[in-house]
Amino acid sequence: MNHITSQHPDYEGVVRNFQGDKNGTVLCFVNKKSTTIFGRLVWIVEGNLPFRFCENPETRRYTNLDPICDDTLVKYVEGVSSGVLVYCFLSETTVL
Repeated sequence: MNHITSQHPDYEGVVRNFQGDKNGTVLCFVNKKSTTIFGRLVWIVEGNLPFRFCENPETRRYTNLDPICDDTLVKYVEGVSSGVLVYCFLSETTVL
């Protein structure tokens, strides 16, 4: 959020204009690398697939997601897992 407020002071107006009737998507604000990693993570986790699935030639042939190696995917899975653990810990220890 710091990047957005410091580099894009007009972000609230841009988002408000973009949302319009509230049926829009915000994917145009997300960079391609993040979209690729998120798409691969969802595909593999929800499909209960092995990490090496992303390196399969047939997988690469039939997807419009950019290629990614399994080592890169594992790096992001570990990052997401760490974030989830921290969130869970903070949720349990925070008194409202």
